[in-house]
Amino acid sequence: MSKYLTAQSKNVIACIAGCIGVMEDMIRFDFPEYREVMPRIKACRTHLTKVIEAGEKDVDQDQKIALIRWTSNSQIMVMPKTDPRADKEYAIVEGETLERIVKNSLSDCAVCLKNESEVKQCQLRKDLLQCGILPKPNGRGHCPFQP
Repeated sequence: MSKYLTAQSKNVIACIAGCIGVMEDMIRFDFPEYREVMPRIKACRTHLTKVIEAGEKDVDQDQKIALIRWTSNSQIMVMPKTDPRADKEYAIVEGETLERIVKNSLSDCAVCLKNESEVKQCQLRKDLLQCGILPKPNGRGHCPFQP
């Protein structure tokens, strides 16, 4: 049985992977100021790799691939907590998705008569989810975006 990675687990793995990446750069570029501690940097990289392997143990291949895609499209930054970017959540969405949302608008949802299987295939619903707009649950078989 495979386990599910929570958002918190994914964040932890991404941060550890970022640290490993920094250590690999330090090893590759052989910074003179770190030559004395290079064996420790290499050991730390090895230990952190084992931590990631333990976190990914029993996780199915699809989740691992999704995690790799997510981390490769993520950026880890260090910034002061007072920086406005620290408190905001951003969603990167294709322009076509936003165009479809604007064209269809939520007024279409108000008169929607789709059944349960059609709701799951609704392109507007998928676009809203991709934009990070979370639906409110309103009962089985009904569109969660419907007012």
